[in-house]
Amino acid sequence: MTQQNPEGSHDPLQKAVMIQGNENSLDMALLSTEEQQEIVKQYQDGLLDVRLKAAELRVDIGALGATLNALSDSVSEIHASGNSATISHTQDSAAGRTEIIVGNTERAQSGKLSRSQTGDRDWTPYFIGGGVIIVIVLIIALLG
Repeated sequence: MTQQNPEGSHDPLQKAVMIQGNENSLDMALLSTEEQQEIVKQYQDGLLDVRLKAAELRVDIGALGATLNALSDSVSEIHASGNSATISHTQDSAAGRTEIIVGNTERAQSGKLSRSQTGDRDWTPYFIGGGVIIVIVLIIALLG
């Protein structure tokens, strides 16, 4: 079923999709040369964006691989010397957030990160400080 292009639409891609009536394909036959060139330009811009994102992800994943190798080698050296170690690393990149724990200790084997390692704020000192302030205010109120 062919749909008409809405009056005043200046988006050639929308016009091609509307003419075809199916968003999975484009009918560029009824478009002007300028409109066809605009769609090709949009396509090329999209390809460039995809390629740039892929390159960014390759760099981030390569860096993550190097970090994992370095951490693993460090733990191996520490273990070979007869010592124990837990090493943690947290990293945000284009690939997402990565949290790594390596080591030869029970803590490392549990795979649990501390709050600071996961990026969570530890509110305990604030609660203790607030409690102390409340106690001081109550004492002053009772003595005053």
